[in-house]
Amino acid sequence: MRLESLLALIEGKLLTAPSITAVHEIVVHPKRVMRGDLFVALDGDILAIQTALALGAYAIITDLDMAPLDTEVAWFYVTDVQRAHLQLLRFFLLPKQIEVFYTDTMTLNFLEMLGAQEWIIIHDSLLDWSQKLWHIKPHTKLLVKTQPHLHTLFPTALPLKTYPSPVEIEPYSAFESHLCIDNHTYKRQKLPFFLAPFFGQALGFMLACKLPWSLEHLTFPRGIHVQFYDRYFTPKEFGKGHKIIVYLEDETHLDAAYTHIKKMMPWARTYCHNTTKETNISYNYASLLDDYECVVLVGLAPILDAPSSKPMQLSLF
Repeated sequence: MRLESLLALIEGKLLTAPSITAVHEIVVHPKRVMRGDLFVALDGDILAIQTALALGAYAIITDLDMAPLDTEVAWFYVTDVQRAHLQLLRFFLLPKQIEVFYTDTMTLNFLEMLGAQEWIIIHDSLLDWSQKLWHIKPHTKLLVKTQPHLHTLFPTALPLKTYPSPVEIEPYSAFESHLCIDNHTYKRQKLPFFLAPFFGQALGFMLACKLPWSLEHLTFPRGIHVQFYDRYFTPKEFGKGHKIIVYLEDETHLDAAYTHIKKMMPWARTYCHNTTKETNISYNYASLLDDYECVVLVGLAPILDAPSSKPMQLSLF
């Protein structure tokens, strides 16, 4: 890309008078820079800029208010480097005619488990994926989560349509369901009933697009983990313990999960604790399981080792 085109796209200032007139690739990770590339200093890290220069960067884009470290390269100053990067990436992506649909995180999880192989499913932020987007092939199909900057990069991105659920779901337990799809019954699938709408939406999309699907990898989606323990608080295989801890990454599905568990396990003493707004969390873990049959913990990473009888410091997601 020629320097004058870069300057027009990023709406910045060229602070040097370099002899070069164009750059090769646009790179956001300093260690991936090759001779002739443009480095976009997204993190505002001087060390990263120095690394990029040492590897042969011909141009730098930064919003750091500083003198150019090398007057021989094209040094672009912008007021917002993130915005400048998005403008460059959008310009690069437009002619590639990328097909993009967006939906909620849970439906995205089920689409991946069902095997939407013709699509690239992006769970991360598009900003985190930006380096890969620079190398994406024309006519690629993307499924992404709803997020900021989506329409900046993909102006034609569309929400996933609402499809009629093609599945009849009968709860078997608090964490399993029988599924009836096209007159075929799949028994005891790891699908809590409160997640049925998301699964139905994902399967509806697969059938509408005439994509092959499979339940082989159906399990609890990212951000939800169900762990069984025996009476001695030793972790056990799914369904083989007397005590249960449900770990939720965040509180998005907390109310639905807790209400469903109470309905399916009315006999169980159930405890719920939301830690997402707390720090320095310490519990007598064994005592917690001793007092309740089912515990719902929000914001804690699953602990798969046998818990100590002493208070433990639990790590946040």
